[in-house]
Amino acid sequence: MVDFTKKTLLSAFKNNPDHIGSVCIEHTASDFYPPEMYDFDIVLIHVMDRDMAHEISHMKKGDLKLQIHTVSMWSMERWLVDGENRNMIQWMIQGEIVKDSTGYLNVLRDRILQFANPLREQRMIAEFALFLRNFLQAKQFMKMNHELDAYQRVLESLRHWAGIVLIEKGMHPEVSVWNQIHDLNLGVFKLYEELTISQETVGQRVELLLLASEFSVMTKMKEYCSLLLRILSSREEPWNENELVEHPELHHIRADLPMLLQKMLQRSLVREVEVLSTESEETDQEPSIELYYLAG
Repeated sequence: MVDFTKKTLLSAFKNNPDHIGSVCIEHTASDFYPPEMYDFDIVLIHVMDRDMAHEISHMKKGDLKLQIHTVSMWSMERWLVDGENRNMIQWMIQGEIVKDSTGYLNVLRDRILQFANPLREQRMIAEFALFLRNFLQAKQFMKMNHELDAYQRVLESLRHWAGIVLIEKGMHPEVSVWNQIHDLNLGVFKLYEELTISQETVGQRVELLLLASEFSVMTKMKEYCSLLLRILSSREEPWNENELVEHPELHHIRADLPMLLQKMLQRSLVREVEVLSTESEETDQEPSIELYYLAG
């Protein structure tokens, strides 16, 4: 029945030139089921060679309940480097490739499993950016005496710290990140326990995590931002922010680039270069200075 259902669903794409391939995940294929798979027997992912929004539909074929995802290959590439949709990456590893007309899905699976550079560099800076954003928000909330908000942010930053450790070990962070990290880095797991079950006050637990993060993660910023430093060093001319935002290898962290650049400036990993704005040369107004960046 399952094989018949898969063939029936694939037949709808038989004459669609944009259909690259499909991956099928059966409920019995894995011990891990993300919440959106509960009560569904099959998840089917159709990958398309066209720009489109991620579409989800629910169907029933006989006694089988199905969840159908139709996604673009560009969405798959984005999720691979920014870690936004960890379920989809797990499904790409665990699922059965039932059609692969161009070979793209097998290549994508190999890239996920090998996790080599430049993919690992891109994934690392994305995870560090998420860590840094939550870490800085937690510090700000503590200054404002908003301890519960700080607690939520520091817990999220710790989850991304665990993700950084896993990437260093050559592993993709999964949804069940604490199960992954338990045997790989007991120190980070103990910090998680200190934060969640300690008898200290909420404020004390947050301060402990902020201090540990400052010494253990922030001091390795150069390593975690190696991709950005490599790009800044790739030419003699300094880069303005717009050039960096539009760089294809940095597109997945474009929203966090200003934050990353400022923190790297503070640690002398990046230098600012002041350049007279071309608009200022054409007017009598006070000159405007545009900031460019070089590796420190």
